[in-house]
Amino acid sequence: IEKGINLIVTHHPIWFMPRKKLNGEDYVSRIIIQAIKNDIALYACHTNLDNVQSGVNEMIGRKLGVEKMRILSPKKNLLVKLVAYVGTEGLEEMAAAVKTAGCRDLQVQIGEGEARLEMVLPAYAKGNVLGAIRSLQPGGPTTQHSVVVQDKLNVVGSGMIGNLPEAMGKMEFLAHVKAKFGCGGIRFADAPLKKIKKIAWCGGAGSFLTKAAMRAGASAFVTGDITYHKFFDSEDKMLLLDIGHFESEQFTSELIYTHLSKTFSNFAIRLSEIRTNPVKYY
Repeated sequence: IEKGINLIVTHHPIWFMPRKKLNGEDYVSRIIIQAIKNDIALYACHTNLDNVQSGVNEMIGRKLGVEKMRILSPKKNLLVKLVAYVGTEGLEEMAAAVKTAGCRDLQVQIGEGEARLEMVLPAYAKGNVLGAIRSLQPGGPTTQHSVVVQDKLNVVGSGMIGNLPEAMGKMEFLAHVKAKFGCGGIRFADAPLKKIKKIAWCGGAGSFLTKAAMRAGASAFVTGDITYHKFFDSEDKMLLLDIGHFESEQFTSELIYTHLSKTFSNFAIRLSEIRTNPVKYY
């Protein structure tokens, strides 16, 4: 309010559960009321930023100095095969347009007075691809249909895995993580490992990926919000670290700020200086 901000962009939404009233009895409703009264819009990215390759987890990997990063648990069935019939004029321009819109693979068959476009693309890009076709052919394709491709999309999914530049001893690795994330402390399940090289991680509450990290051959898995019984899932085979929910995602504001600054160079964008983590360590 003091800085005249019109829009607040966050990773986490201000509320998670539906609300029937805003009465000022709790901090969430008080924030919403303040935002409404001062014409401040609120926008939260959350899980789409968690699951995209260049999002929260890639930022964590960069802070830890990890190399050869990839998605730990890729999303399945996100690819579709889209077949569309279009006119034969301007096919080169149309091919370039659908690829820009998100098409990953394009096959063109030219027939009598029309062309058949067979495209493989992420499901979320279907609207953009059809929009690109309509922009070059008024009315859009004469006919079109799509089917789900049974495959994994390796640029979308949960967690990441990669290699440290040099193997570290167990205590050296714990100290490295603690220093990079400024942790007040690290809860961890131990394992009889001499060296840590391949590591997996997931920002926020990622204990659901413990088994996936083990299957992928990780020596350590870094996340937050691990409950007591979940620490047993590592079965003394992998170092399992809980560095804290806030600590694991603290650099996301930097990620959002950098992206917005590059995308909207004519906007006045400010990075918040307030740390909202309520958890303290004694």
